[in-house]
Amino acid sequence: MVAQTSIHLLNSPDIDNADTPMTVKNRDFIFVEYHINKKIYKYAAHVRHFDEKGEEIRVTSLKISNEDGTLFKINENDMSDGKWEQTLTILPVPNICMKGNRVFYKFPKPVDLFEK
Repeated sequence: MVAQTSIHLLNSPDIDNADTPMTVKNRDFIFVEYHINKKIYKYAAHVRHFDEKGEEIRVTSLKISNEDGTLFKINENDMSDGKWEQTLTILPVPNICMKGNRVFYKFPKPVDLFEK
């Protein structure tokens, strides 16, 4: 049996490419939505793993590192499990930037998110 390496989704109506199917893979950068205590939080995240049935996903959240919402770093202490339905869209592949020993990810456009 071969492990699943991607899954097809439709983008959210809130995103520019709303009707375009997308294929999510391990190590993709995605935009996810969580409902917590009657509030909606939208995060940029890095896909770490998903189950073979394509129902659940494990992500590591990205922490914003600049004011315009284009530069992020992976927050290794903020991993979460969720459902595929929480994925709004795949983010474009970011450029990798080094600052000393730290790795940052620079997206071509701001990521419109809401953090706690």
